[in-house]
Amino acid sequence: MNIELRGSPPRAWAVGSGLDVWEIIELLRSYDGDEESLRANHSLVKNEHLRVAKAYVERFPTEIEVFIKKNHPPLDELRGRLAIITTTSPTTRDESLAMEGAHAIAEPPADVPPRSLA
Repeated sequence: MNIELRGSPPRAWAVGSGLDVWEIIELLRSYDGDEESLRANHSLVKNEHLRVAKAYVERFPTEIEVFIKKNHPPLDELRGRLAIITTTSPTTRDESLAMEGAHAIAEPPADVPPRSLA
């Protein structure tokens, strides 16, 4: 298995896994380093992908950490990018879902033609 660069900005990719190296490292961390469990749940990630990803992060740790950090921006930054993100109390959220959610799901927007279920 090889590492190649793809995208802009260039990202290290574990060829054949479908994942960038930073994604494999993040997955591995989410499994607390348990490679067997990771492979069991992510069939495209093979032993060789893990080996080359771990070797790459040892050589270029800062690069990988930058991509991981970019994937987890602070909530305030997300709010700035996506004005739709709000935080509410569970009561407000539940009331909102009860009052608006069911209505929104039951009635499509006026400009959407009805679908036939046949």
